[in-house]
Amino acid sequence: MYVFKSKLFLNLTKVQKSSLLNYLKIYVKKNLDTNPDEIFYSFIDEQTYYNEISNPKFTWIYDFLKNDNFLKELKIYIYTLKKELEYKNSQKHFFDKLKKKDKEFRKKLKENKQKKEKPTLKQIYCYNKLCEKHKIDKENLNGLSKFDLVNKISQLKKLEV
Repeated sequence: MYVFKSKLFLNLTKVQKSSLLNYLKIYVKKNLDTNPDEIFYSFIDEQTYYNEISNPKFTWIYDFLKNDNFLKELKIYIYTLKKELEYKNSQKHFFDKLKKKDKEFRKKLKENKQKKEKPTLKQIYCYNKLCEKHKIDKENLNGLSKFDLVNKISQLKKLEV
């Protein structure tokens, strides 16, 4: 897509091109269920409307709207953008599954790391305070890992609820 973008709208400055492409991406996302031709014409109509009421989003675009080459590039970009967004939406389900698996994997890594570490003083203090609060006998914490103490603390906190 980057190579494609670099070949379009060569007569615009970098700022103009960037603002136009960002706005078009948002505009196409809003109208994703409509036809690309309809998106194109509605964009043109919107820009002419803003010009008529003297409140333009892009003050420079009105000179280019008369240029056939610019309109052709605009139409091509809208078609390509719509295809790209539809493809991303079709892949979203798979990416969500991947994210979920990665999250579970990171959680297991964290648990394995905590199983090897000794509990912190703060955890021991918190455990002791919760035992005093619930009037429960304190267990011997020697040999317990950080993970074990986290589980004990969470069980004691469940008693509060």
